[in-house]
Amino acid sequence: MNDCVVEGLEFADVETASDSYAARFSGEIGAWLLSVQSAGLNHLLKDLPTATVLDVAGGHGHVARALSSSYEVTVLGSSHSCDLQIKDLVQDCRCKFEIGSVETLPFPDKSFDVVTCFRYLSHTNNWEKTISELVRVARKRVIVDYPVTDSLNCLNPLLFKVKRRLEGNTRRFIVFRRAQIEQAFKNNNFALKESVRQFFLPMALHRTLRQAKLSSRLEGGFKRLGCTALLGSPVISAFVPAS
Repeated sequence: MNDCVVEGLEFADVETASDSYAARFSGEIGAWLLSVQSAGLNHLLKDLPTATVLDVAGGHGHVARALSSSYEVTVLGSSHSCDLQIKDLVQDCRCKFEIGSVETLPFPDKSFDVVTCFRYLSHTNNWEKTISELVRVARKRVIVDYPVTDSLNCLNPLLFKVKRRLEGNTRRFIVFRRAQIEQAFKNNNFALKESVRQFFLPMALHRTLRQAKLSSRLEGGFKRLGCTALLGSPVISAFVPAS
């Protein structure tokens, strides 16, 4: 899907903060998938050892858990239910949780050093407005993830029904051209700093295999061959104020 509108994507962060969505990252395979994401995220933050971080639509806890030991993290969700997966972090004062619109952020300009937004852009029709808001409240960096067309995601329209049969609770999502995302940031005076591609094979396949060691070996092989750097997805991209 490209340059399209997808129905039923409002309040997408409520879904990603649910128990059913958390089950997609359960067990050894889920832990491995998230470890790859965390490695990419930490790589893009390696030059910022300390920072205040706003994780927009981050009730899934994937970013908060990866960063809360080193950074001052605030998670923004659109509903009270969006703290379900991070209650332990909040109770232990390892992150803060705020409720508000994830597309009209309830914070002044340049409120945080870093703003992250994972598992959201491809599930909202207002992704360009979302990007403008992420940039507005960021001082130093915005980091987002998104699926890209120059990957096996190009087969998504053909394979969506198969993916839904395999995973059960798969939602439709927007697959972007990298130029779309980069232009949206450029329109807001932010420029691409660096990107990390995560997986060559679809995440749905890894979840179906349920073999973390096998998946790690497969992805390691594709990475050594250069396949992931060329055709990996999702992409994690860091953007900084344009000089």
